Amino acid sequence: MHTHTRYLNYATGTMVRSSKLVPTMLVNVVWLRRSYTSLDWMAAVLLVMSAILMAVGEQAVEPAFNSLGFVLSAIYMAFNSLQGNLQDTILRDSDATVSESMFYSNTMGVAVVFCVLLYTGEADLSWKYFNEIPNAMTLLILRSLTFYSGALAYTHLVKMFGITPATAVGTARKTLTVLLSFFLLPKPFHINYVLGIGFFILADVLFLWKNKQTKTKNHALPIADKQVV
Repeated sequence: MHTHTRYLNYATGTMVRSSKLVPTMLVNVVWLRRSYTSLDWMAAVLLVMSAILMAVGEQAVEPAFNSLGFVLSAIYMAFNSLQGNLQDTILRDSDATVSESMFYSNTMGVAVVFCVLLYTGEADLSWKYFNEIPNAMTLLILRSLTFYSGALAYTHLVKMFGITPATAVGTARKTLTVLLSFFLLPKPFHINYVLGIGFFILADVLFLWKNKQTKTKNHALPIADKQVV
């Protein structure tokens, strides 16, 4: 799934993954016939720009470019946007449960990954690595638990609100991850960090404003109906 990260550093990979919000919304409109307001699009673009600026700030410290990485990234975004919208229609339109989605997607994922490992010969290398590094398996189990918890929360978000809000939360998480790194790992200042935080705040303000308008509109509808009656 993340083969493109072999050819890109963390910052560039984060920048690319953050950009999938907009193509996800485009697929959502074309395929599932969902509709978005201009505020939704503005907030989405600001959120993507926030993550990109934060990642570019990281990239200025640790540059690493590879054209193959960007080609693979484009393929990743295209298929990931389709996968997210497919999950949306399965959970919301077909009324599948979160447990069903998690079980079938992870079961098929394990089967595919296992076949790839056998084909590439990485299964033997992995076994040797875990035998040589005592703490590797413990760290992998801990990572798997945290990853599963995140995937479960993400799937619940898709079920309750749709793929676009869930993807927006994921994009915001990437920005917060870079911000948290300031406290954990000292790094030089870059103006893109300030711009990224500014765009992040603007996106949040637009999302809150949009939600407030929606609640006000929904609250006004019953009152109008009563007046008509």
